[in-house]
Amino acid sequence: MNLYHEPSGANIRVDSGIAGKPVIQSFFDPMISKLIVFGEDRESARHGMIDALNNYVIHGIKNNISFLHAILEHKEFIDNQISTKYCDEYTTILIEEIKQKMLDVDIRIPLFAGLIGSLQKEEHSVSNIWDKIGYWRIFMHPSFQIGSEIYKLTIREFSKHQLKLIWNNEETIVDYHCFPNGKAELIIDGQHHLTWLSKPEVGKVLVNSSGTTFEVTRLDLLSVQPEFSGSEGMAESSLENIVSPMPGKVIKICVTEGQAVTKGDLLLVVEAMKMENNILCPGDGIVDRIEVAVGELVDGNTRLIHVKGND
Repeated sequence: MNLYHEPSGANIRVDSGIAGKPVIQSFFDPMISKLIVFGEDRESARHGMIDALNNYVIHGIKNNISFLHAILEHKEFIDNQISTKYCDEYTTILIEEIKQKMLDVDIRIPLFAGLIGSLQKEEHSVSNIWDKIGYWRIFMHPSFQIGSEIYKLTIREFSKHQLKLIWNNEETIVDYHCFPNGKAELIIDGQHHLTWLSKPEVGKVLVNSSGTTFEVTRLDLLSVQPEFSGSEGMAESSLENIVSPMPGKVIKICVTEGQAVTKGDLLLVVEAMKMENNILCPGDGIVDRIEVAVGELVDGNTRLIHVKGND
């Protein structure tokens, strides 16, 4: 976990054993905390919960904060027209609303926050002379990726609390203040924005804005290559190196050696944090070797299956 920040204040209670930047082990209960908000009535409690979720920040592990936020702003929930089938009926709609909410965020907020985070000195190995005159001058034209979009910026000036840059062919001034706990306050066009930053690796900054997390990648910096890993649905690994998305236990193997497989076929199932993770084939080929057995404990470095690609 790269960053963990709990909300606090009147009528807010968090039941959790999390502190600092803990490692969540594979057999840990998937519910790492409970957030409780009190109010004079349901509507005041709902608004209080939205504010609390906006200030609940978890980077480094998957969580349901954005999903809970979408529920609280969904019309049927607001009108209290819910039942035990609510999630079954509205999950698809809620996911689309989460995607739309990300599109509605002013992209300058995560972009500029990501730029500021990436310019922190500890991310770069620079000589003393650059420390003295401003090492950012060797990165005058950084480029970034957020989702599928690429953004190019020109830095004019970077100081402890102010950034001057060219955005859409116009000079933009960003006043900011970064705190040791990951909080970063930005002022853009006179508007105050609260963000939260963490840096899982060189060249990548995770930015929370309005309860939404953005991954901001510096394309002009050499980044540490991530481990190949599986994920929900399609594995992000290569055919030769299919691994688990997280530490867990193999509970089912769905293929045999010598079997022909195609992209999207279910290869095996890994149980982690009381959830089943389907490992799907990332491409077409033949199962060359199965390197684990049912019941075996694995982590993100354990090769599960080797698939020989079709030539």
